[in-house]
Amino acid sequence: MRLTQIKLSRDKLSCHESALIPFNLSRNTMRQFACDYSQYLVNLMQQQEPLHVVEIADKSYKFFGGWYWLSQARKNNLEKINVIKHKIDAGDIQKWAWSYLLNVELKSLHRTGGLAHMERVMEQMPKGLRIELLGGLYRRSAVKTVEVLSGESRSAIRHQMPTKGKATDDRTILDQLTGE
Repeated sequence: MRLTQIKLSRDKLSCHESALIPFNLSRNTMRQFACDYSQYLVNLMQQQEPLHVVEIADKSYKFFGGWYWLSQARKNNLEKINVIKHKIDAGDIQKWAWSYLLNVELKSLHRTGGLAHMERVMEQMPKGLRIELLGGLYRRSAVKTVEVLSGESRSAIRHQMPTKGKATDDRTILDQLTGE
């Protein structure tokens, strides 16, 4: 692994095929703090959490972790981003991608749809990876796994299921409390 900088270019940077499902699941998540961050903040975020990539051709890369801030970097037209270059096989790339998704999701899901979203993540994650990544927290049922991870009841999880990860009220907590 090696930390370096690369130019942020759509034609030279894309998601690795083994990371597409976790990446797409993370893109469809309702976040509590969803706004356009400043260029300065995005630059700091990407320095603290570099994109994990493999080089596929001369100056072309496929990422498989660290993508949380990537869309904001593109919106803010950052020219260069920090990356960690790996020499890694596709099976390990899949493991990295799913563990990165869990790392982000377990810390930041939206409170009105997060349980349903996490259930969907558990359903789509390959069983072998669920067992390996979750260890003693693994359960056969995706709902039961989310129950163990979240400490919420099966009823609370199922209550969110019709929304399938989409929040029913996209206002911030402050707006909900103040009635705005």
